[in-house]
Amino acid sequence: MIADLGKAHAKEKHELRKLPHQARQKTVTDAVDSSAPNASQRKSLPHSMWDLLRRYKTDHVQSNLLAQTHYNSSPDARIWKLGPLTLDPQAWHQSRYALGHHLLQHAQSPYDEAAADRETTSEKQTLHKMEHPILPMEPPFHQDIEPQELKNEIKKLIFEKSPGDDGITNRMIQAGGPKFEEILHEVFGTLWQHEIQPKAWQMSLMQPIYKGGDKPRADPSSYRGIYLSSALAKLFEGILISRLTKLTETHNTLTENQLGTRPGRQIHDAMYCLLSLIQYSISQRGLATYAAFCDFSTAFPSIHQGKLLSQLCKENVVGRMWKHLRERFHVAKVRVLHPWIPKSSSVDILLGVPEGSRLSPTLFGIVLADLILELRVQFPTATTTHNGGVRWMEASMWTTCV
Repeated sequence: MIADLGKAHAKEKHELRKLPHQARQKTVTDAVDSSAPNASQRKSLPHSMWDLLRRYKTDHVQSNLLAQTHYNSSPDARIWKLGPLTLDPQAWHQSRYALGHHLLQHAQSPYDEAAADRETTSEKQTLHKMEHPILPMEPPFHQDIEPQELKNEIKKLIFEKSPGDDGITNRMIQAGGPKFEEILHEVFGTLWQHEIQPKAWQMSLMQPIYKGGDKPRADPSSYRGIYLSSALAKLFEGILISRLTKLTETHNTLTENQLGTRPGRQIHDAMYCLLSLIQYSISQRGLATYAAFCDFSTAFPSIHQGKLLSQLCKENVVGRMWKHLRERFHVAKVRVLHPWIPKSSSVDILLGVPEGSRLSPTLFGIVLADLILELRVQFPTATTTHNGGVRWMEASMWTTCV
């Protein structure tokens, strides 16, 4: 009798688990049926399996955003100014456009305009160098993509990641099998050789997440974004970042105290070292330890794209690698996941490197390494005593990207 009760309980539990999936399937079918030209044709229209699968994977995205949102009252679309409430969901895109604009040649530009102009000129010279590269260059920056490289990156994929605008998931890619991997390798190889990338890869979906605190919920700037990019684009980025990391580690492109962007290192290493220094100073020397913590409120968007391209060239990141890195952030588009924003709507992001990109932490680290070296030149007397010797303050500067 106990065994029968156990079986009945297991069956009931199984049926309960099926209910959410059945509800989602019904929603998908109803949505496809409702798109028919008229009601009499709904049941006769063949359903696209890809359309059904795509809707099934994305219809779970629920919006908890307010119906009314403050719109941008500034006459200049590049500047965000909180305006009255509106039912127009495009206010979310107005906010994203203002936050993602570089503001070059603007009164509120965050850059040194003279330095920015120099970087713009330098970028043109860099483009010329890329068209006429000086050989030899690092093999990973021009060699064809090997099938094993693709296999390795597919194995690394986390299958529960949410899909981008195309609806393709990591689980689909991993389930493709040998024939699919062969076709995908041919596609990636063609993109690599011809130094191009699909325009669809420029698009990311942004799920707004409320920052909390006392920030007004109706203000789009009170939300940070979770960015969902194409799984295929991220897979391609995985190949690029694997090759790029080999160079940065071999040639010490990043400084020794940068942790968050390097393999085998993590922020916990910095925390351990800091705590050890504090404990040693208190227990052995009876002294206080003074530390300064600097937070980049907008780390990735703060990067000047021209400066990054010039810095990559300076670090001998050239050839096809340089051009593909440029393609990944030179044009970026975002669509906010809002039930009233159509799929055809998007906004251009002109500032920095894309949020959610697998390349962005390392690219940010390369720029930050240049900043550290520049500080060392400008402030050579900023030193400290370490093991009986004098060291520049970099010995205490732990930079992380998380």
